[in-house]
Amino acid sequence: MNRAERSFTLLELILVVILIGIMAGVGIPGYQKAIEKNEERTAVVKLQAIRAGMIIYKAKYGNYPAFDMPDLTSINQNLGLSVVPDAMTYQCFPVDGGDINSCKVISPNGWIIHWHNDDIIHCWGGAPPCPACKDSALGGCGSG
Repeated sequence: MNRAERSFTLLELILVVILIGIMAGVGIPGYQKAIEKNEERTAVVKLQAIRAGMIIYKAKYGNYPAFDMPDLTSINQNLGLSVVPDAMTYQCFPVDGGDINSCKVISPNGWIIHWHNDDIIHCWGGAPPCPACKDSALGGCGSG
């Protein structure tokens, strides 16, 4: 067996590189979308935990906190939670003199998911917009 019989031709190598490029071109965007949907779902779960903490706070003290909680650290401290920080920004603030509280999650891409009036959760905005809102029954996409 001589050397020419054991090696790949230039054409075979080019075809392999082209096939790998095509597979990456198809697979990478799908993977990125799955990551974005996971980030949104995680944000919703954390927001629901914060919401539950607010409801417990109201049951314990008779009303919602009448002060702003501008970050996750203050939310955890004031509500007795241990929500793990991530790349998102979490905020809670009183509305209508403290009768209602609103909490929101702001992604690095600018989309926002929030709840208010005890049980309404919705999302909007961002570039790109909420990655899974239209698929998730959160509603409110595209509105403020």
